[in-house]
Amino acid sequence: MKYFSSFLFFFFISISLLAQYEYLISVHNKLGNKIQYASISWGKTTGVSANESGIAKISSTSPIDTIYASSVGYPIQSFLLNDLPRSGDTIRIVLSEQSAVLPPIAIFSKEKISAVGITENETSFISNRYRNVIAALEVRQPSEICKIKSVSVFIHKKSQLNVPFRIRIFSKNSSGLPDNDLLMSSIICKSYQLNKWNEISLENDNVFVSAKEFFIAIEWLSIAELKDNNDLQVGLTNKNVQIRTFFKLANKPWSKSGTIGSKVENIMLKAYLVY
Repeated sequence: MKYFSSFLFFFFISISLLAQYEYLISVHNKLGNKIQYASISWGKTTGVSANESGIAKISSTSPIDTIYASSVGYPIQSFLLNDLPRSGDTIRIVLSEQSAVLPPIAIFSKEKISAVGITENETSFISNRYRNVIAALEVRQPSEICKIKSVSVFIHKKSQLNVPFRIRIFSKNSSGLPDNDLLMSSIICKSYQLNKWNEISLENDNVFVSAKEFFIAIEWLSIAELKDNNDLQVGLTNKNVQIRTFFKLANKPWSKSGTIGSKVENIMLKAYLVY
């Protein structure tokens, strides 16, 4: 009996250690519309993305008190799970939109096109699985005002295919970090070629930038249903000696990229500007 009691004790301890806490989060705006591919994070380094239906599936080995949610045009907000309304097993959250700022508009009499960002050859890559990450590259425009024609990202040859990612454009704040969304559309890319630059057109989004410096960025979308095909690998290069890449992991603040060994590594993003 003594040995049987010990067995039961360790059995239930093992079961409790393996327990999973499951949450379904439905993300909406104030009009009641679901927000596709919203980012949900908890703790400092763990996060997932909502799917096309605005639903995020969370699985954790410990209970979660607070979640953080954001999306394009929706700054990050915190929510206490116990305070949120539920419909069956689904928890509903509502995001508030970023304060509207009228973008500058320009008509260019003589259009010029310039490429800004990273144009050097690939030397390594960054891989992301199961976590929300945004990587932003600081760029400088050649004029007083420009229109962003497109953004290109170099996908590494060993990347999985059909992993969704999102293009982001950010302003620069007084601390030199990415700030507000300048691209207010959620531009999702699911189809791309490996070992190549992949150009995503922003021609119809009318993104005009008057600040001298801003950020072009890529957001990895970590969707629970796609966990077996969620490894998007983006090229890095050490051919540029200046650190221009910034990363945001889940709920952590933006940080400037460091080095790999003794070399600076920048993410391979570039944009074509009209001015």
